[in-house]
Amino acid sequence: MKTFSSYRYDLLFLFRYGFIQAYAFVSLIYCSVIFTLPPGSIRILVSVSLAYSDISMLGCIFTGAALHLEKQSGTIKAVGILPLSSFSFTLRRTLTLSAVSTFFALLVVVSGGGFQVSFPAVAAGAFICAATFTFLGTSVMTRTGNLARFIIIAGLLTLPSGLPLIRYLGLGSNTLFLVLPGAGGLMLMDRATGSLSPGGGVPATVIVLNSTIWLGIFSWLASVDFRKRLVEGV
Repeated sequence: MKTFSSYRYDLLFLFRYGFIQAYAFVSLIYCSVIFTLPPGSIRILVSVSLAYSDISMLGCIFTGAALHLEKQSGTIKAVGILPLSSFSFTLRRTLTLSAVSTFFALLVVVSGGGFQVSFPAVAAGAFICAATFTFLGTSVMTRTGNLARFIIIAGLLTLPSGLPLIRYLGLGSNTLFLVLPGAGGLMLMDRATGSLSPGGGVPATVIVLNSTIWLGIFSWLASVDFRKRLVEGV
């Protein structure tokens, strides 16, 4: 019951400060653009690309902005006196924000592919991407401290994550793009749409390895940085 209440609090927090509304607004714009395209593979490719870019940028930025607000309000310091580990705190926020990201990513992809896509695979791919970049945003925010500086640095760090889209859209065939964060989730979303992209057909092993490695690295960094730099103030 306490766990449910904590997630409900996180959702209310995100709604109160306009994060969910911002997601809805951006997704509405994306859906409007997608509906102007002729039905078919192009519309599906664009919808997956927009959903991926939306997740990779907004998930990272929003978690940093949320942490900034909590830091100013003194909420973060309270974690140090609660029976709650830094990993539990960062994990809870990541799961909440990733669930919101996944919901709107599904709307965007469905607007492009109708009901021809595999919902579980789209949701899994979107959630993996969202969690990866949310953990990254948490770590970066703890290291910058300043919101303006965080937005600039987070934007620069997420730029390389757009490179897997080059391979996905068939504009390049560099396999090194599959090593970058988020590539595994993107390729999983591609599988959900029937691998319509020219750069699709990535083995499942690659998807699993990419997702597992980056989730592991970023979740560890987020937990350690949160504890040392925000709770302990080192």
